Amino acid sequence: MNAASLILAPMLPVQWIIGFGAVGLFFVGIGILRAARGAWWRLLALGILVLALLDPRYVQEERTPQTDVAVLLVDKTASQNVGERSSRTEAARLQMRQQINAQDNMELREIEVHDTPAGTTGSTNSDPGSNLMRALGETVGKIPRGRFAGAIVISDGQVHDIPDPNNSSGFDGPVHLLLSGNRNESDRRLVIDKSSSYGLVGKDVNIEYHVEDKSRTTSAKTGSGVAEIVLRHGSDILVQRQV
Repeated sequence: MNAASLILAPMLPVQWIIGFGAVGLFFVGIGILRAARGAWWRLLALGILVLALLDPRYVQEERTPQTDVAVLLVDKTASQNVGERSSRTEAARLQMRQQINAQDNMELREIEVHDTPAGTTGSTNSDPGSNLMRALGETVGKIPRGRFAGAIVISDGQVHDIPDPNNSSGFDGPVHLLLSGNRNESDRRLVIDKSSSYGLVGKDVNIEYHVEDKSRTTSAKTGSGVAEIVLRHGSDILVQRQV
């Protein structure tokens, strides 16, 4: 794309040039009124001098338009394997990819986020977690602010690093969330309260735990208040019980 324009690069402050031109025009005007010899030549010389001080320039630019960038962040953590979440996620990813790529001047950047093991860099707590916002922030940080079109997050909503809503997220654009779970799903969490750091062969090892159910309503009749706990050693099931 080519663009042409006329710009001014004055050698002196514009106010000075205007004042100089006004004074010169005053005296030249008197000469014209009195029909002085060479008055019109003096006017022409004044105009050329003022024009030279303004230093007009003709600029022709060759521009290459830049595409906008949309970010598609896909949650691939363990909780996404529950039920039909994984298949829904892939279907949503394919649909978003097709719709974004069909738009003119739009570039798509896809990233996946996997479980962050406890104790490693990027984990915000003692448990494995989904640090989606950190991954999104790192990706958006590499995109020029004027080119970021927005982000789409496909997740079940289990995010462990949601920023403080009172603070700015730093994203100069919209962030949309597509939930892969059912509307009325509830979350459960297995919490190890106490366990031995080691065990002796042939001796019992005690493990104390409880299940946190974050649903607002649970009913033993419907089975929603019962969780199945399985303890495995390799492929062998050691303990299996209802809690």
